[in-house]
Amino acid sequence: MGKIIDENTIFLNKEFVSKEEALKDIAETAIALQIVDSYAEILQALLQREEMVPTAVGKGVAIPHCKSEVVKDSKVFLYRLSNEIKWDEEEKVTLIFAIITNDQNSDHLSILAKLSRNLLKESFLTKIKNASSTKEVYELINNILVEV
Repeated sequence: MGKIIDENTIFLNKEFVSKEEALKDIAETAIALQIVDSYAEILQALLQREEMVPTAVGKGVAIPHCKSEVVKDSKVFLYRLSNEIKWDEEEKVTLIFAIITNDQNSDHLSILAKLSRNLLKESFLTKIKNASSTKEVYELINNILVEV
């Protein structure tokens, strides 16, 4: 899957007050890194996905994801928060794995499956939460995304 994640899409000790603020930051970062062509369209795609079913998966983790024609380069973002934010009525999160793919690309299902499978493992979550650098987090995530 190549460079689906890199150190430019990993953010440690971020602080948000809400899910909406986090999703806006993902969209802003995607524009800044020239991953998408339209802030408004990618933000709308992320928000629409959340309206369907919130993407919190338990254990303090959310995996917002979307497919859009404005995506030039599929990417995974990781935000490790220094505070908890309310993601939905029942879930608060401190880890956000965002997946943004082009609507012509089916990678998102494979990425989602690989992430979800590993996020069920307490050892993987602990390593992500305790990693001291973006490089260390990158290596942990990259290793699972390139698994066959």
